[in-house]
Amino acid sequence: MVIAISMVGALVASPAFTWFDMGHMTIAAAAYGGLKPEVKQKIAELLEQNPEYETWIAAIQDQRQALVIFVRAATWADDIKKRHDYSYGTV
Repeated sequence: MVIAISMVGALVASPAFTWFDMGHMTIAAAAYGGLKPEVKQKIAELLEQNPEYETWIAAIQDQRQALVIFVRAATWADDIKKRHDYSYGTV
C-alpha cells in the first residue's frame, strides 16, 4: 500500500519535485521491498544509530515501522545540510 501511494505521488509530482524528498522516498520505498530480510535487519540496526532515530519512530506504532524509517532516512543526508551546525568541510 505504501509503495502504491508513493508511486502515485511520483506520477503526479512535477519532474523537478521528484528530485527532492518525494523522489528519494519513492525510490527508497520501491527498493525496500526487494531487500533480503537479513539486509533489512542490518539496515534497521544501522538506522537506530542515527541521531534522528527517536524523532522518526515517535509517531509510528505499527508493523510498517522499519519501512517508514527506511523511507524517512532516504532524505536525511539532505536534511542535515539545512542545520545551522552543518559544515560542508571535508570528511
